[in-house]
Amino acid sequence: MRETMSVVSEPGAPRREVGGLLVTGSALPGGVFVVRVVGEVDTATAATLVTGIDDALDRKPAVLVVDLSEVAFFGSVGISALIEADRRTKCPMRVVVTPAIRRILGIVGFDALLDLYDTLDEANAAA
Repeated sequence: MRETMSVVSEPGAPRREVGGLLVTGSALPGGVFVVRVVGEVDTATAATLVTGIDDALDRKPAVLVVDLSEVAFFGSVGISALIEADRRTKCPMRVVVTPAIRRILGIVGFDALLDLYDTLDEANAAA
C-alpha cells in the first residue's frame, strides 16, 4: 500500500492516505487537536488511523478529538485503535461518531468507555 504525507491547514499537520482511508490533523484554539478520518477503517487501513492518532498525541494536545463522522465502515480493528488511543492519551479524548458507529460501540459496551459526540461542534464545546 502507498502512504503519503503532506501538510494540511497548518505547518507540520499530518495527512495520511492509505487504501481509501484519509486521516488528517489540525489544531484548533485552546489546545484542541482534531484527527479527521474519512473512508473505511478495516484491517488494511487501521494502521493509518493508529499512526494519525499517534502523530496527534505527539503534539501533546490539551484535548484530542477523533472525528469519525465521515467513516463509511468501522471494523473491530477501529474499535481496538480507539480503545488503545484512549488508554495511551494523557489528555481528554472525544470521539465524533455516526449513528452506526455509536451502535457498534454500544453493542460491544465501549460506548461507556469513550466520550462520544454526534458532531464536531458538540465535541469542541465539551472540550
